[in-house]
Parts: sequence; C-alpha cells; structure tokens
Amino acid sequence: DNKTLYFSRDEKGLGDLYQTTLENGVWSLPVKLGSNINSSYDESGLTLSPDGNEMYFSSSREGGVGKSDIYKCVKGADGKWGKAEILGDNVNSKGNEQNPFMHPSGKKLYFSSNGWSSKGMGGYDIFFIALQEDGTWSSPQNIGYPINSTRDDLNFYVAANGKRYCTAISDDFNHDIYLLEEGKF
Repeated sequence: DNKTLYFSRDEKGLGDLYQTTLENGVWSLPVKLGSNINSSYDESGLTLSPDGNEMYFSSSREGGVGKSDIYKCVKGADGKWGKAEILGDNVNSKGNEQNPFMHPSGKKLYFSSNGWSSKGMGGYDIFFIALQEDGTWSSPQNIGYPINSTRDDLNFYVAANGKRYCTAISDDFNHDIYLLEEGKF
C-alpha cells in the first residue's frame, strides 16, 4: 500500500522483524512484530502476498529443517498475524533458505539457498517455488545462469515498475546490485 514498511533490525547479533507506517508524510516509530513471528532466534527477509494476508520470512528458530528456513504466517480476520508455520522439507533444505520475495502475481516465491547443492551452481543461488492448482508449492527450481553464478546470489526482487534486481557478493565480499534484463521470470 506504499504506507507500510517491514524490515529486519539486528539486535545483539540476531534479527527481529519490525513494521512502520506512513501517516501524514511521517513514518511512525518502528513496532516489533509479535511472538507469532519473532523468536529468540534470527528472523529476516520478510515478504507479503499481493493481498497482504500472508507473510513469508526466514528464521533460524528451533524445529526447522535446516539452519535457516522459510516460514509463513496468515493474517486473521482480526488483522493479527497467526502463528508461524514452516513451509516444510519440500522447500527448506538442511542448509539456509533466506530472503524470500513474493512475485506480484502471487504465483511464485523466490528465495536464496545454499542447501540445494544438487540443484545449485555454488554458494547461495536464487530459487523459486510455484503455487500449484491444489494450493501447494512446487519443489524448488534454480533460476539458472546467467543470474546465478558460482558466487553468492541473493535478494531477487521485482520493483513496482516491473524491473527485476538481485544482489551478488563480489570478489571483495561486497554486495553488488544488478538490474536483470527481461526474461523468463
């Protein structure tokens, strides 16, 4: 709605998720999202479904499949977020799944993973899962070359104007931002 911003803030080495809203041209003080979302572990990389009723984020909380997994919360009729549920081992691996991004169509969820090595090109790669007709998610698909490389490829994002971006870690360990040409995304 261009009036709500979600972000992760590092506190004592762990991330927590926050929300701020734009009112009369001023951003409100950030509010930490509740215990249905934040835990005593690291939370980051939040994205919403196009209708704003589903939230996807990464967490390293206990009970996951790997080191960092993708979770989903559903907004109730009261406007509050329900309890986080893991997407499961058909999406999450024994490694790290991070930086989820919901495509504006609501039909694909992109994320970075270093755990699907049999499907990867090295380091973190960008994957996507597709929403199937029965409401389940497909198995992860590598977005492929030339977007993925042997470096860490992260943070796939589609801007409101349709432009697509991602970041990659360069040889000097800095994150570089890339504008992606139109393609199969």
